Amino acid sequence: MRIQLMLVCIWTTITMLTGCGPGQGDVSGTVMFQQKPVAGGTVTFYDEANGVASDTVKDDGSYTVKNVGAGAARIAVIAPMAISMPGLNAPKPIEIPAKYADRLQSGLTYQVTRGSQTHNITLD
Repeated sequence: MRIQLMLVCIWTTITMLTGCGPGQGDVSGTVMFQQKPVAGGTVTFYDEANGVASDTVKDDGSYTVKNVGAGAARIAVIAPMAISMPGLNAPKPIEIPAKYADRLQSGLTYQVTRGSQTHNITLD
């Protein structure tokens, strides 16, 4: 009986501790540069535990990055590469400053919380 009580106490403690972690959040928003969407780019969130989560930016500038660790996150935005092919009349992608591709130089941060949230990114 004593061993069973001890096992129940241990199990309860472990369950409580794992449930009290910072959790994860899903971050949605738009990425804009000079009032235009950064279509085809990539948004990447780097959380405090060096976790990485990213999403491709849609044509309208929208993105949804899922499972970002809660807490302070640094953000990098990478513009799409311009690829030309004979006979392909693709629009030229927006060129953004290279600093935004580096999470340490971009200056972009966000405090992620548990659950869904919106964070619009405006690049200077």
